[in-house]
Amino acid sequence: MLLYAFLGLIFILFGLSIHVFKMYSLIKHYRRMPVEKKAHVDIEGMTRFMGIVFYFDGILFLIAALLMALSIKVNLIAISVVIGVSLLFMAIYSMRFDGNLYDENHKLRKGMLMQMLLPILSSVTVVIVVGILILVNFQPVKVVLNENAMEIKGMYGGSYTYENMSHLKYLEVLPEITARTNGAAIGTRLTGHFKTKDMGSVKLFVNTNDKGYIYFEYEDKKVIFNQPIETLKETYTFLMEHVNP
Repeated sequence: MLLYAFLGLIFILFGLSIHVFKMYSLIKHYRRMPVEKKAHVDIEGMTRFMGIVFYFDGILFLIAALLMALSIKVNLIAISVVIGVSLLFMAIYSMRFDGNLYDENHKLRKGMLMQMLLPILSSVTVVIVVGILILVNFQPVKVVLNENAMEIKGMYGGSYTYENMSHLKYLEVLPEITARTNGAAIGTRLTGHFKTKDMGSVKLFVNTNDKGYIYFEYEDKKVIFNQPIETLKETYTFLMEHVNP
């Protein structure tokens, strides 16, 4: 939730910076232009258009964060696709405001195609980074049982030494979740920090399609994770032999 709220604020602040506060130097392509070329750029039109796109994407991120805070499921894949498409569209269409690339009839000048590649590649990079953040949340829980510690891999994961784990128990039912404080809920996958009705704050690494959960406490923090049932039972048996009651 906090991640998407942070991204939303960053997008909106960037939009305000270039559109309202006219911090044109933030646009790398424009900043590096010679003065004579800058004279042929409709920078106000360009930043107004770019600002609108950044406002739209930022608000979309903030809405997603708000819905997460209210424990309403959010289709983050759809949001990522919309934002990705909007950024690519912005990168391509904003070049129409550059008179060095397009003539007065909005036709691409000869030999200008290569100069368009850098901003397009920059936008593609942003889309890929956002996509990776979403895909990471989709990865199944991976638990590695080492000699002295259990490691839960992925976002929000960590290493838990057996000697510091306590109150280990097997749960048939996942505690009722009342709020998402800093985590992701994508479909049946719940990852990160949540609040529950009976246990308070808990860190979850679960797929609710897989029934059965392992609960333990680690340095006063509560953790619940699960795996496919057969693997989960093997993990629980192993932990019972290594964790103090």
